[in-house]
Amino acid sequence: MEKKINMPKLAPEMESGVLCAWLKEEGDTVAVDSGTTAAELARCLPGRFERLTVVTHSFDVAQALKGARGIELILLGGYFLPEENACWGDFALETAGRLHADKAFLCPSCVSLSAGATDYAYQLLPVQRAYLRMADRAYYLADSSKFEKAARLQIAPLSPDDVLITDGALPPEICELYRKSNIRIVRGKDDA
Repeated sequence: MEKKINMPKLAPEMESGVLCAWLKEEGDTVAVDSGTTAAELARCLPGRFERLTVVTHSFDVAQALKGARGIELILLGGYFLPEENACWGDFALETAGRLHADKAFLCPSCVSLSAGATDYAYQLLPVQRAYLRMADRAYYLADSSKFEKAARLQIAPLSPDDVLITDGALPPEICELYRKSNIRIVRGKDDA
């Protein structure tokens, strides 16, 4: 259930972004959430694909991908949420509802077996859930400090179809808990 990828030591957010870049396939359409981890993921994409479509509500993700060769960018509009540098609301949801993605990459504030993927920004919750509806598969990016904690709003419960992507610092006993619950974890190289 757990897959490890050897890679150089990076900041946890950047490590998750690099791991996700490896999970995308040529020609994919992917939905990418907002936040620092999502921006790191976006910075890892240019130059890796001849054809990739990225759907996002994040200006940070869009900024990282603007003008990148081979990447078609679909930016969801709507109301602007300055603290997240992202759009939300009916305009974003209507556009997302018309699209299909192969994969959704969500960046929750917290992840736990009991609470699932959780976040604090109530405005963005409907957009995150729209990404889950439009995608064939969900990937959750969360650095090891976000595991077994819960924020006040549930994006979704975790299921065996989901993949959690994290850095190599996630303790083995937590990996084992998720493995026993049939939740797949992809993580970076351990420090040791």
